[in-house]
Amino acid sequence: MFWLWIVGFIASVLGVTGIANYIHKTSNSHLPDIDKGVMNTSSAQQTYTESALHNAKNDHFGGIGGGGN
Repeated sequence: MFWLWIVGFIASVLGVTGIANYIHKTSNSHLPDIDKGVMNTSSAQQTYTESALHNAKNDHFGGIGGGGN
């Protein structure tokens, strides 16, 4: 009996996902392009974002020459 609840739940999740996908495709809504995320900003914002990403990468990988904490 419990497995019927599991199958019903999975079927309902897939159904809602399918309906949402259909609505999204038929309405001309466009999600923002992730690859062009920083291109439409000011030069100051691009500089800040690139600097923050660079610092985060160095913090994560221990910077130049390893070390880290």
